[in-house]
Amino acid sequence: MPDLAKKYGYSENYLSSLIKEVTGKNFVQLRTQHRLKEARYLLKSTDFPISEISQLVGINNKNSFYKKFKEEYGCLPSEIRDSSKRKNDLQSSLKGLI
Repeated sequence: MPDLAKKYGYSENYLSSLIKEVTGKNFVQLRTQHRLKEARYLLKSTDFPISEISQLVGINNKNSFYKKFKEEYGCLPSEIRDSSKRKNDLQSSLKGLI
C-alpha cells in the first residue's frame, strides 16, 4: 500500500478509505481476491501442484489458501482443477468426433 499511495500522491489512510468507499472492500481483501483469481486461472491452465500455485500467488500458508479459496469460490481448488480437466477432456473428445 505505501508504494501505491506514493505513486498517486495520497496518504495511506486516505487511499485506504478511498478504496473501501469505491469497492466496498479494503486493500487486503482486494489483494487477496486478485491472488485467488490468479490461482483459479493457474489451476485451470497449468498442472502445477496446488501448493506451488498458492506460493506463486503469494499466499504462503496452505490452510489459509484453501480456506480463502473456498470462501471466494464456494469450492476447493482441487474441484476447480477437476472440473477444468473434465471440460478439457470433453472438448478433446468432441474434436475427435468432428
